[in-house]
Amino acid sequence: MTIFEKGNYKPVSAEFRLLGMNALYELSKFQSKFEIYDTDTTINTIRDAIIVNYLGYDLLNRDKMQRKEMKIHS
Repeated sequence: MTIFEKGNYKPVSAEFRLLGMNALYELSKFQSKFEIYDTDTTINTIRDAIIVNYLGYDLLNRDKMQRKEMKIHS
């Protein structure tokens, strides 16, 4: 049995790969600009910032976010 006979393999288009690489490159630039190098932290911070903005606030509780991240990574 070959490796491709086990599992549900589907083709991945060149467009998907190219757009994915571009997205990750832009994410990397974003992380460097804001000095947030952990991708989970970056995505969670963006999500929290969107929610805070929606609720009409300009502040994020960074201590709470750091504790949440420490729980995830421990």
